[in-house]
Amino acid sequence: MRIAVIGTGVVGLASAIRLRQDLNADVSVYFRDDLPSTTSSRAGAVFTPFDGGSNEPWIRESLARFRDLAQTTPTSGVSIGTAVEYLAPNQPLPRWPALVGDVHPLPPLEGTGAGFRVDVPFIDMTVYLPWLKAHAQALGVTFIQRTFTSLAELWSLPVDLIVNCAGLGARELVPDASVRPMRGQLLHVENTLNLREAIAAADLHGGVTYIYPFRTHVVLGGTYEPDISLCQTDPATIEHILARCKALLRAAGHPDWQRLGERPIRTVAGLRPARIIDNRCETVRLELEPEPPTAPSAPTIIHNYGHGRAGVTLSWGTAANVLELVRTL
Repeated sequence: MRIAVIGTGVVGLASAIRLRQDLNADVSVYFRDDLPSTTSSRAGAVFTPFDGGSNEPWIRESLARFRDLAQTTPTSGVSIGTAVEYLAPNQPLPRWPALVGDVHPLPPLEGTGAGFRVDVPFIDMTVYLPWLKAHAQALGVTFIQRTFTSLAELWSLPVDLIVNCAGLGARELVPDASVRPMRGQLLHVENTLNLREAIAAADLHGGVTYIYPFRTHVVLGGTYEPDISLCQTDPATIEHILARCKALLRAAGHPDWQRLGERPIRTVAGLRPARIIDNRCETVRLELEPEPPTAPSAPTIIHNYGHGRAGVTLSWGTAANVLELVRTL
């Protein structure tokens, strides 16, 4: 079977790897932007689902895969660490921590609601994404740079199946007007405080302040800016992020909170592929293309996009779902 995967972010790479490993298919990944220019390259990332309801099978599958990588393949950039998350005041506990297990409730901090502590995968995207692409190449997946502007162009490919993981590009490619950019800004700083625990706190307006530590750097964030297509950072916003992170670290009781960010490395902006329906930002579309192709011999298309803020977290779960769909064809 010849399969084309559209997109070289975490969702496309995970899908390509599963299809190559499990079906021994001839898989090619078509991409517009290569690493490190993809949105995935700019992610945090700590395993943080945003919906424990209908996405639970995806969460469980991704969690199992990341845990396995942390245990067997440390060169992947995946490890297991402790994450502390504080909710907005009066916000109920989400369902996803129970899927991870061993959840410890925490009292509120100043200005927050109650929190919880849980051990989750930490994914260092500066290491993980290059490793993921190299892993795909080692399995025999090929990479081709090409831009598509319509489903008609996809249907012209000489393949049996297409998996559309175009992310934000699906807005024009499908087209799907519910796919909208959501800019995220963050700051990488040296881990001079030797931080080990991730800490995040939600506010009343849906934003999140987070501190994600890795071996060589700490990711400080962030912003969720819908319908902003300018993929660059704003100095005032970055200063505000740093101030929020310092305040969170102070509230959490760290004695050296004032030193956070003393050695900045880089600022980062990315456009998350939010598929917003009924005010939900992670309305993933994972289904067969319902429209008839332009020719009887045209390949089947499976859509797998709209992961919003949860692309890394849900990537292996939705890849497994793609594999299930392929097996039904």
